[in-house]
Amino acid sequence: MLKPFARLMLPVLLTMIVIAGCGREPQCENDGDCPEPGACSEVSCNAGICETTTIDDCCGNGVCESAVENECTCSEDCGACAGYISYTTEDGETVEAEYLQRRCSESNICEVSYREEEQVYKKEFHEISANGIVFNIVLSYPNPMAIRKNNIVIEIELVEITDQRITYPLTITSALVLDGSILFGRNDKGYQFESVGERAEIVIPIVGSVEVPEERHNLRARIDFGYVYLDEKQVMEEGMLVYDAYGEPVMRTVRDKVVSSTMVVRLTETVTLVDARAG
Repeated sequence: MLKPFARLMLPVLLTMIVIAGCGREPQCENDGDCPEPGACSEVSCNAGICETTTIDDCCGNGVCESAVENECTCSEDCGACAGYISYTTEDGETVEAEYLQRRCSESNICEVSYREEEQVYKKEFHEISANGIVFNIVLSYPNPMAIRKNNIVIEIELVEITDQRITYPLTITSALVLDGSILFGRNDKGYQFESVGERAEIVIPIVGSVEVPEERHNLRARIDFGYVYLDEKQVMEEGMLVYDAYGEPVMRTVRDKVVSSTMVVRLTETVTLVDARAG
């Protein structure tokens, strides 16, 4: 219990505290008296006290407001859109991508893509001889190669026909890009050669699918073509074979059949196929 003297002094002390509080000088009289506010904040004078308020929808307020901000428009609040992605391989191992990374698009959307300046464009020359026909073939392609975006270009020149029984037209019927039995692209447009020295350019879009965002493949181009083959056959009249006055068979050249053939050209370099949608 309080002693009598303490009970008498307590009201006096409380009164002095109240008087002292009421006598404190105010911090401000108007907003201009308050300290300069920081980024994404505003200050106001309220009853002599400077009060700070955080501004909504402002980059730098420490809150990633998804309606107006993202990693590309405000990295301060939402974090940076940067760095190579990681993915899980078919063996269950987590690896960091060699090419695919998180980058801001022109429309300020954080997306996974590769830097086109990291692509190395290859140009390979091959001389192919198939069934008495000689071709010069140039393959052009980028590495890495983006699915649904990049192409393999095949330039074909008819150099020579060494078998005189082959006649024109010589027709390229299809061109495919494969790894084993996996198809990564095809072009079924027909291209015809009517003479030696003619050239054709075949563009094959890469449109296959991969299991993980980056896969290495040993690709090959398979080119299917056909031509007319001339043959000599003995003349028949009224169901009988015809012979000349010396007893030799009478022969004539006929367009006997259309021959289908295939040539395969392997890319000399292992290609990395990239697809941000995979995995």
